[in-house]
Order: sequence, then C-alpha cells, then structure tokens
Amino acid sequence: MTELNPWQNGLFRVGAILLLVGFALRLFMAWQYSCWMIALGALLFASMQMLVRYDGDRFTVKRLRRQQLFSDILFLLMAAMMVMQDYEVGPLWSQGNAWILCLAIATILQLYTAFRIPKELEKN
Repeated sequence: MTELNPWQNGLFRVGAILLLVGFALRLFMAWQYSCWMIALGALLFASMQMLVRYDGDRFTVKRLRRQQLFSDILFLLMAAMMVMQDYEVGPLWSQGNAWILCLAIATILQLYTAFRIPKELEKN
C-alpha cells in the first residue's frame, strides 16, 4: 500500500474530524450548516483515501480495497443526500432519511476494512 505524504495525511485527518464534529453538531445542536461541514469532511476523507494504492497481487487485499473505495463513494453519496434533504431539493427519494442507510453501510465497511487490511498485509 502506498502511503500518503504528510500534507495528504493531514487533509485525511481534517476530513475525519470534520465528519465527526459535523455529526455531533447535527445531533446535539441541530445546526443548519452542519450538512456542509459533513460534506466537506466526506470529500476530504474519501478523496485522500482514494489516493492510496495497492500494487500487490493478493486477491484478498484487492477485494478489501474495493470495499473501502465503495464505502468512500457511499460517504460522498450520503453527504449529497444530506444536503438535498436539508435544502429540500432533488428527487423525492433523497428527501427522506436515505442518507442514514448510506452512512450505516459506509461506516460498517470502513470499520471492517480498517481492521482487515492491516492483518492481511502482515501475512506477507
């Protein structure tokens, strides 16, 4: 797996912090602009994670990496649906709480791959 440079790693961490703070503000304070904080955090987090490459030949790590990339796409989709819900725009299916399903699936995949990828790389 390629490593992020310090600048990219910092953006990755800022994105993760923005996601957490945005969700905390949304949950506890119902801040109107928390959806934008979450969207920016998801964009930073997912884009920096997409920059990491695996050039090896292990099928299991490639599969886990694809799952991780899929969860990044779900994070971006979740952020877009959250903004659409808050501003009441877009298709009718995005007006409900469908973003919660995207968030749940993306979070489960991120947790799973965060523990499995290092274990698989250690086996080499």
